[in-house]
Amino acid sequence: MHYRTRFTAARGGAPIAVTGPARSGAGGIAVIGVNYGTDDMALRFVQSAAALQPSLTATVLVDNSEGPQERAIGQRLRAEGAGVLYVRAPRNLGYFCGADYGLRQYVAVHGEPDWVVVSNVDIRFDDPCCLNRLQDFHAADDVGVVAPSIWSRRSRRDLNPRMRQRPGAAAMHMYKIVFGTWATLNAYELLAAAKHATKYLLKHYILDPLRQAPSDGAARRIPPLESIYAPQGSCVIFSSRFFERGGSLVYPSFLFGEEIYVAETARHLGLRVIYHPGIRVSHDDHSSTGLVRSRRVARLVKASARYIADRYFR
Repeated sequence: MHYRTRFTAARGGAPIAVTGPARSGAGGIAVIGVNYGTDDMALRFVQSAAALQPSLTATVLVDNSEGPQERAIGQRLRAEGAGVLYVRAPRNLGYFCGADYGLRQYVAVHGEPDWVVVSNVDIRFDDPCCLNRLQDFHAADDVGVVAPSIWSRRSRRDLNPRMRQRPGAAAMHMYKIVFGTWATLNAYELLAAAKHATKYLLKHYILDPLRQAPSDGAARRIPPLESIYAPQGSCVIFSSRFFERGGSLVYPSFLFGEEIYVAETARHLGLRVIYHPGIRVSHDDHSSTGLVRSRRVARLVKASARYIADRYFR
């Protein structure tokens, strides 16, 4: 099964604007960043990805931003001569459908990749060799998704594993109620933020000084690899097996809930999701959506919560 038959069309079919050198041949790693109105971070993401090894790594920047046809970020990439495929979406396609749109362009230019990294542009690859560790899975035919260590610069913690175990149906249907209104969604988000802030203060200002342990996340003990249920969605790595067995990046809901969609797709395909703490990226949380959700975003969260619960947890 080839990528050209699996990477189905996202919503829309307008021409794609591309900058960057073409390379023929299959294999390698496709690093796809999806941008929505955060051009400075998008440029930083591209610069970070450009330093990645191995050499068969290529970067795609999908611009979901709404506004003038000629976007400043495209001009900046051309001015810098950045080796990146710049893909201007016909409209805001959402996170995963935007990534699918860019992935199809990657395949047309570079051939079929071995790995696909789907990421928000508020991610930074601090270690240029981190993706070399994907070689750990070349002989594993049951690994469909890899969850890297995502170090939050705001809360100073690893955002993975997102979920170690599959949640119960009652919990998922409860989220339909919690995320059902703008007020309850933001109350939940603010309480979650307060919880993480309290844990951060307790750890770094009370427990670590008592233990005389360094508070820098880089000095932390690296845990072992483990099979988990769901990855955190800001940076997800897909193996070619995910697509060869029928997986797709065309997420039916517009935004939010992508983690459960990935987990349930991998589960249906008989593939594992692996947390690999040795592959580490850093994350500037909520750079495009904000901590307090707008009413428009709240409607999207509500729709996704309903879709996920009704589709996978009947």
